[in-house]
Amino acid sequence: MTQRLATPEFLNTVKALWPKTSIAPNPWYLIAAIPFTYLNLPHEVPHIVHHALSEVPADGHAARLSIARRTRDALFKSGINGGMPKAINALAALHDSLPPDLIDKEPLRNIATSTPQIAAHGESFFRQTYASTAPTTRSRLWSIYPDLGYYATHYTYGQIYGFTEILNAVETSFVQMAALVSTEVWPQARGHYRTSLNNGANVGEVESVKQMVVRCCERVKSEGWGERVPEIDLDEEEYLKA
Repeated sequence: MTQRLATPEFLNTVKALWPKTSIAPNPWYLIAAIPFTYLNLPHEVPHIVHHALSEVPADGHAARLSIARRTRDALFKSGINGGMPKAINALAALHDSLPPDLIDKEPLRNIATSTPQIAAHGESFFRQTYASTAPTTRSRLWSIYPDLGYYATHYTYGQIYGFTEILNAVETSFVQMAALVSTEVWPQARGHYRTSLNNGANVGEVESVKQMVVRCCERVKSEGWGERVPEIDLDEEEYLKA
């Protein structure tokens, strides 16, 4: 039998990496689920979620449902960056481990939203996420393959990333970043260090998320793997003036 990696003791070390000075909710279980997903260990994801659920009183149904929904949306959103088949495997493993009252039966996104509304929201959320680099990023996507530019700016940012009722904008950037670091896609990982700031994080929180991912990847791979991860070279005060 395969040794369980996402043990309660290990997960508590991941949770402890969140800055004590942060007023934002600790996203540890969202972030921890992502490396295990994209390193082909989807069976670890239920362990992570059930550990988070164990911290909620048995009668706290709303909080328990929130944890389940937030994890599902983190996996769905991160699938764009890390690979949707792997996200599906993790979502399936999680689904099969949850009681019926923590499983949604209908889409949470408004599937009646018109195409022009989705496109307009996508463009807006794309500009918010990329800020000063939005025009060049958009132009690059459209120039390398217009279909990519169209679907990325309209649908991916309009209906997948741009849906912020479950995960907010900064949490969305965090899960993108986590998937990209897990899969060693450094140019885009660096970009999403910055988009996390654009969407409301501070440098300490971004560094914490990166360290959570490194801790999980090293749990699967080996100590020292994190040495290859690019540093977060962002001067917050100068950045906010830009």
